[in-house]
Amino acid sequence: MHVLADRATPAQAALVAKSERCVIDEATLAATGVPVGGQLRIGRSPRDLAMFTVAGTEPRQGCHPFVRMNVEGLERMGATAAVPARIEAFGPHPTIKEMSAPGESEFIERLTDDGAPTFLAALAPHGGLIERFTSEQAEHMLKALPGRCTAWRCKGWSMGGGALKRWHITSTDISDASFPGLASISKRGFRYAVAFHGYSIPRILVGGGAPRALREEIRVAIEKALRGSGMTAALGTEGLQFSGGSPKNVVNRLTADGAGGIQIEQPLDARTRHWREIAEAVAGVFAKKS
Repeated sequence: MHVLADRATPAQAALVAKSERCVIDEATLAATGVPVGGQLRIGRSPRDLAMFTVAGTEPRQGCHPFVRMNVEGLERMGATAAVPARIEAFGPHPTIKEMSAPGESEFIERLTDDGAPTFLAALAPHGGLIERFTSEQAEHMLKALPGRCTAWRCKGWSMGGGALKRWHITSTDISDASFPGLASISKRGFRYAVAFHGYSIPRILVGGGAPRALREEIRVAIEKALRGSGMTAALGTEGLQFSGGSPKNVVNRLTADGAGGIQIEQPLDARTRHWREIAEAVAGVFAKKS
């Protein structure tokens, strides 16, 4: 499906304040089958597709389909001004094999789940080269807690760099409608959920909607595991950036009370040198819980 990708109008600025969001004409969105709030891909070619959240719609003016975003949104797909673009009506690629995804600069979703665990969900929404080593951490949790853990992770790559720019979707925007694996566990009501993330602040942040006592227990376990490394860990402060406390955050949505998630933000150095120790420290906390 082809559209004109252009800059948002001033009236649309609030809807597309984030570069990951777009506004699309009603007729085009209806043809895709993607709901408002869902994700789709937009780009000039298969090699520069980027994923966007549909933040809203507007009536089509004339006969020309359109999608609009902010300047940074256009840059996500390698454009600086209005360009003809194509739309793909899905988020993760539905069929590509994981071994082929890096070479194809693709984005995939993977779920390891036997349909039984309700104790813990380990998440890596931005794995692969989006936020490096986070998918490995979710997979390590799965091995450390056999029979008690479900692992959901997404992995994105981009030849020549730019996986973060192309494939990142904020955790509060991730839609069950666009991620089939996530949708299959979204009503499970896990007791706990942990999401591993990466960011650029030089300390580890333990946030989420879970009780402070649990977050503090995890923070202490991480600091103990990294003793001597120079790494520190802090608790996220409710309402501030990266705190992870929003009920819309996927890590909280998956829990039985909607507020039992743990979000772990980590700088690249921590993920590169200590991803395994961090995952083991987190798994150790949950291994002691019933």
